[in-house]
Amino acid sequence: MNEVVNLVLRDRIYHQVAEIADPHDKQEEFFRLLAGQEIQHPNLDIIDYARVRIMYEVETGLPDLIKEGVGIFHDLFNDNPSKVSKGNGRVELIGNFTDQLEDGHAIGFPLANNIVALAGENDDGIIDVYSKNQKDRYQINLDEVNRWQDLDEVKLRETGAPKWVWYLLTTLFELKQDFEFTQGFDMVLVDDLPGVGGLSSSAALESAFAYAALEIQGYENEEFVVPEEREGKKTYSKKQVIRAAKLGENRFAGCGWLDQALSNAIAAAMLKFGKEGEASTFTHEDSIDLSLLTNAGYKIYVGVDENMPRNLANTGYGHKVECANRARDYLLELGGKANIEDLALFQQIIKDQIGEEEYKALYHLVSENDRVLKFFKKFKQAEHEGREQLNPNELEAIFELINASGQSSLENWGVADAVDKAKDVPELNEIIEMAKGDKNVEAVRTHGGGWTTTHLIIVHKDVADATTKKFEDAYNGKGGGRKLRYVEANVGLGSQAVPDIALKMLEAEEQLE
Repeated sequence: MNEVVNLVLRDRIYHQVAEIADPHDKQEEFFRLLAGQEIQHPNLDIIDYARVRIMYEVETGLPDLIKEGVGIFHDLFNDNPSKVSKGNGRVELIGNFTDQLEDGHAIGFPLANNIVALAGENDDGIIDVYSKNQKDRYQINLDEVNRWQDLDEVKLRETGAPKWVWYLLTTLFELKQDFEFTQGFDMVLVDDLPGVGGLSSSAALESAFAYAALEIQGYENEEFVVPEEREGKKTYSKKQVIRAAKLGENRFAGCGWLDQALSNAIAAAMLKFGKEGEASTFTHEDSIDLSLLTNAGYKIYVGVDENMPRNLANTGYGHKVECANRARDYLLELGGKANIEDLALFQQIIKDQIGEEEYKALYHLVSENDRVLKFFKKFKQAEHEGREQLNPNELEAIFELINASGQSSLENWGVADAVDKAKDVPELNEIIEMAKGDKNVEAVRTHGGGWTTTHLIIVHKDVADATTKKFEDAYNGKGGGRKLRYVEANVGLGSQAVPDIALKMLEAEEQLE
């Protein structure tokens, strides 16, 4: 019972140390603390405890996920996990496909819903992974993985691995370029993410797996190692995880930096995309304070029909990117730049010489980037003036920008199938029209690249529950196996390893029970 008493004491210390209003600020405060930029604390165990408490405060479903995962792990492997990590879904607030535009921008945040990975060492030299969501288990010999010189879709098929495991194997392959993997491990994956695409469940899966796999090998996140103590320690950076997840997925599916970068952000962030030579890059350009919106009384929801699976590869995403690139290259040949003014100037010649579809694809990217920058400016102005919420004019402006973003996604980018023909998703259009026609919905837009029925709406908190229920009932009531569900999109703390003390806390709770 001493452990329980110690946890109670840590709880009191946590509340004394972390008297900060915003949980996201608390996490940043502890980053600074551990980096030695402000004060040093002699007991890093207390800091780890405080980090877990912050996570539980923000991502309220996390403790139950960890508890569920520990139970499954024990049942499957007759042992307890030693490492825990989490991968957050992400919300793309505005910036649809702008990661395909050099000097593009997007704004979004990590969703406070996770895929949790629980891992423990094994003596069998294998990687043994079970996914509760997939109701599936996969094993592979670590020696085989370490012999791989390359990994493409053909090689993936030869492994016999199901598609969900491809995300893990390709991420691991990329991690192997920087890290050694010699310790076999068992892993259980549990989650509270809504089903189907559009919320970057793949980025969450890759990130959760990567952090747990690295921690099992003895690597530590460099952010939580005091700089003067890093020499000689095995460390990794968050950017290395993001890079491995993105490049790994690119081995069999197209995606830019947005999904993995937002999944690993620690707050609402504005990303900037660019190039270094031929390689695409991203930076976390700045952050925005979404409480300026929520303090004004508004909530963000993401809705999806969970029975309508669809993926990026089936929607002609690559074709659309090629269309935009052809139009951009021709615009540059004409002496123009990828901006609104030059697109307007050369509009007709691009349509005549390259094509209408190409012009519209590039126009969507360029106009969307313009909307992102205007959106960002509204929030920063309010922050600069020290206000706690956006004013009515600013609210109206950002709602218009989000609505225009959704309209352009449908009209200018559109949905194309694998044979390059325009193709509607009737269910998505149905929901968008339903939301646009409702007086309680301030803004609505398509969400993500999977083109299922995933969409985002903003409603006032006073009518939020009634409005989302009304939409669910109206859509699902038409039968045919429909299953529209709305999830309130709260800001999470981003993908990362969960301190080991979370498992001790669970043991202590069980003792108390």
